[in-house]
This record gives sequence, structure tokens and C-alpha cells, in this order.
Amino acid sequence: QSYIENRLSDLGYATELQSFTLSVFYDVKFAPGQSDAGWLIAENKILGTSDGGQTWALQYTHPQGGTIWSLFPLDDQTVYAVGEYGLIAYSADGGASWTAQSSPTSNFLFGIYFSDAATGWICGDYGVVLKTTNGGTTWNTRSTPTSSRMYDIVFADGVNGWAVGQNGTILHSGDGGESWSSQASGTSSRLYGIHFLSAETGFAVGWSGRILKTVNGGANWTTLTSPTSAYLYDIDFINSEMGMIVGWDGTCLGTADGGNTWSAGAPVFGLDVYGLDLIDADVSWVGGDQLMATSTDGGGSWQMTLNNITESTLSNVIATKPGLLYPDQHYIICAHYDATSQTPMTRAPGADDNGSGTSTVIEAAQVVANYDFNYTIKFILFAGEEQGLHGSYAYVQQALANNEQILGVLNLDMTGYDGNNDGLVEIHEGTLSSSQALGNFVASNINPWGLALTPQIKTSNSTGGSDHSPFWSGGYPAILLIEDFEDFTPFYHTTNDLLTTLRPSYVLDNARLAIGSLALLAEIDSTSLGLEDDLPLVQDFRIYAPYPNPFNPEVTIRYDLPRAETVEVEVFDLLGRKVTRLLKERQTAGSHQLSWNSTNAQGATVPSGVYLLRWKVGVYQQVQKVVLIR
Repeated sequence: QSYIENRLSDLGYATELQSFTLSVFYDVKFAPGQSDAGWLIAENKILGTSDGGQTWALQYTHPQGGTIWSLFPLDDQTVYAVGEYGLIAYSADGGASWTAQSSPTSNFLFGIYFSDAATGWICGDYGVVLKTTNGGTTWNTRSTPTSSRMYDIVFADGVNGWAVGQNGTILHSGDGGESWSSQASGTSSRLYGIHFLSAETGFAVGWSGRILKTVNGGANWTTLTSPTSAYLYDIDFINSEMGMIVGWDGTCLGTADGGNTWSAGAPVFGLDVYGLDLIDADVSWVGGDQLMATSTDGGGSWQMTLNNITESTLSNVIATKPGLLYPDQHYIICAHYDATSQTPMTRAPGADDNGSGTSTVIEAAQVVANYDFNYTIKFILFAGEEQGLHGSYAYVQQALANNEQILGVLNLDMTGYDGNNDGLVEIHEGTLSSSQALGNFVASNINPWGLALTPQIKTSNSTGGSDHSPFWSGGYPAILLIEDFEDFTPFYHTTNDLLTTLRPSYVLDNARLAIGSLALLAEIDSTSLGLEDDLPLVQDFRIYAPYPNPFNPEVTIRYDLPRAETVEVEVFDLLGRKVTRLLKERQTAGSHQLSWNSTNAQGATVPSGVYLLRWKVGVYQQVQKVVLIR
């Protein structure tokens, strides 16, 4: 990672690290009434912050390696946690040190609540409820009428308490947790979270978007109208009016009328959210599956904060070349920089998988560094591919949340081994028409550029096993360039995946294809494209940006010829179908222009959409995008 950062920085790019995690953050809690001191569960670990989440440090690890499920801070010094194997952990110094309190059970424990410094309760598997009256020095089991797993527990005061769990179970105590009875929930759905505003008014949430409300201490529970069918995991209120619920797929619901009605808020990156803490009317924290985020506008928007957690995080490396005309629309060339082998913790050279792809992305950054383009280009090296495409998945989730305009993705994975020297390269396009148009365009550049490659197009039989796949899932056009599966490297995922096993000319031609296609797609601004003697470069030849663009009904393009050339210009749609030919003739040196009046070869008007103008001037080729809006 450091080498890649430094290499891109040396080329003049400002690099960005996008951190992500393979961990699940089950709960996050800040000290009551404070925004600085907080704690976070990362599976079997507890992390702490004293600066409002700007940094997090590891404080505690489950001694048996089990999952820790819930936190409960009494103040900025005193905090409890519960988890698997009967764990009850306690800190009296803000998390600087932790001790495991004596637990009367080895069952999994899920929920914890304290009404004061001495009195607290815990719930867990098989209907277990524990109580302490001395701050956890001793915990005693209390009898309950259920054997269901109980997930959450709360007390409105020191007397009235409730717990919720599997099978729609709701337990109630009216004597400080000494005895418990069942309440009729009206549902068999699993209930995960519970919150009470007073001894009378409370809420429970769970499976299938279930939101229950009581106004009489649970004597009656009513199912509220829910805007979602997603599983709901946690609920919190900042006052008697403003509350929030979180759950699967980034679900975030809000209320401003005391929970009478709930509406969908900004989704939290489409990731499962398990833990929630409302600090005040503006600031919220959530944790979930590969997710740690905060909101500073009451849940109106969310910011990922994984960059602040060095424990259990990986990082994608991103360099950006802004476009001159369309900086918000971009093309991506990418590869994964992680590698594995039969001994991955000691040695994984990964020359083919995926040094070949990584080196091509870095070379692309070097080749285009001194050119300007109409569209933005992003060079991305993903981490976590070998563990399950985690880096690209994290990138796409954030891109979707930010409404990024990704016009095309070129993913390079294993482009170096060619054991039978046939030059075959597979182009995996998938089933999206936009991806197929992208792949067909890339393949069409092979012969004109004299590359010793034979393309094999894959559509319905494409692989989803590399970093292009999450882009497909997000609806973005993307392709994979990869070596022939029928001539697959025998050194895959071994310590013998060395540079000496690669065919340099094959690596080079794949790089030429990817980099040249990228430059055409992003529309080089002021000079023709050349890869330093690899592709022809016509000095002083220039095609200007189409104007106006978007257009209706006519678009004009000016171009300069330093010498007489045969000029051919054709229009294609995004499916690769030819719409019309605008020009094919030999023209003299000088300035020229042509126009397209948005009709096809038969003279009929074409519908609104994106169209490609393909130029052939001698041996030089370029593609421009135009957008017709009627």
C-alpha cells in the first residue's frame, strides 16, 4: 500500500485512502450527555475514543474469543459489556483497564441496562435474566417464564422493566427485576430492540419492519405502520419527541412526534446496521456490518468514519485526474493489490495475481499524467479482493450513496500469463448492455492498434469473481480483462507466482489496450493519443469538444488536420449499433467542422440518449460522447 501511494504521489497525484473493514461493529455507545468518551464493539474487541470518534484505540479482547454484543456506559469512566460464554466485562477507568466479572452462566448474553451505579440487569439465551445490586460484584439469576433468547432489556425506572427476544417474546417486571411475567406482543416475529420513554410509553422493534408501541406499560401493544419490511435492530430517543430506528440494508427511520409516526431517512450506505446511539438532536452514531458512521444533521446524511479506526481496517488507494469539461463524470481503471498463496502470512509474491493488473494501473497513471481529458479518470487499487471483493464492494456502496456518475470501469486481474503464446485475452462484459458496449469498444481497438491479442468476449458466462462484479451489482458499466481461462496459470495462489512465469509482451499489449481505450473514453483534450511509440501520434492533430453537449437537435465538432488525411466519422448508440455515417472522405490540411442533426441513416430522428462519435483519421482513432436531450 505504501509503495503504491508513494508511486502515485511521485507522479503528481494526490492520493486518497478509502478505509473499510471486514469486521462487524455490533454496538456503539457514548457516555450519557457527552460527545467525547465512547466505546465500540468490533466483534470480539472493544475500542474506545476520548476525542469524539476522531481516533479509536483497542481496549479489550474477549478472553475466549467470543463475540461481544452490547455496551452500557454509566459515565465517562464506568462502562459494562456483555457477550458470548457468559462474559460480563467492566471498566472503572474509561476503558484503560477491563476485568471480567463473575458470571453465574455460560450462556450468551445480549442486553444490559443499569438504572444507577449499583443496580443493573442482563438478558440472554434461554430466557436468562441476571441482576446486580452492587455494581456487578455479584450477579444473580432471576426466574423467567420463557426459554427464548432475549436480545434487549430496559428499565423505565428502578422498578418497571422489560425485555424482548425471539418468538415475539416480551417480558415485564414491576418489582425491580425480581420477578418476570409475559406480555402479549401480538406477534411471533423476533424482537431485537426496546426503548421506554416512561413507565407507560415504550417501543419494541424487530423482524419484517415490526414496530410495536404501548402507552400503558405493556398491558397492550399496538403494531404501528412501518415504512419498511427490513429487519430492525435498535431504537433510541434523544427526547420525548425525537427518535430513530436502524436495521438491515442501511435502514434508518425517524420520528419527530414521539413515535406516533415513522418515516424513512437517509439510508446508511446500504449496509446492515446493528447498533445506534443518539448523542443530541444532530449527532448520531451507528455501527454495523463493515460499517461505522456518524451523522451531524439528525440522520439527514451519513459519513463513514472507518478511516479513524486503524484496528481491523484495510484501505483502497485512489488517485484522481480531474476532467476539464465533466469533472463529476468519471472512468475508472482498477486492479486489486492484495495477493495470496498456500502460505499467505509468510509469502505471497502474486506476480500474475495481481501484480500484472496493479502495475498496469500505475503505468496508466504515468502515461496520462501529462495529458488533459474531458472526463475525470480514477486510478483505484483495491484491497481485500482475495477475501471476497471487500474493497470494491465498499467503494461501490459509497459511490451509490454519493450518487457518483461512473461512466465505465476497466478492471485488470491476471493479465500476464500466456502459457501457449496465443495472445488470447478474455473480456468479461456481463449482461448489462452498457457493459457490453464498453467491452465491445475495447475489443475493437485491438486490430487497428496492431496488438498481438485475440479477444474472447464473455457475456452470460462472465465470471463474477473479481472487482468489476460489485460495479455490475450497482448498475455501473464495467468489464474485466483477464488471461485465457483455458490456458490458466498453474501458479495461481502459490508462492511460485513469480515474474519469471509471465510473458512480458502479453502484459505489455494488455496494458496498451487498457490504457489506450481509457484515454479514448475519457476524451483526450488537446493532443492525439500516443503511448510513447506504442500507438501512432499525429502531431498537432486536434478534435475539439462537441458543442453544445448535451444538444437538441444538432451538435457541431471542429477539428484540425496538419496534413491531408482520410476522415471517417460514424455514430453508434450505447449498444454498439451503428446509427449513421457522418463523413468518409479525404480532406486537405486545415481547420474543418461537421455537424450531426440527430437523425439516423434513413433520415429518421433518433431518441434521446447517449451516442458515440467514432473518428478514424488515417491510423488514428478516437471516440467522443454526445448526449441528445429532446
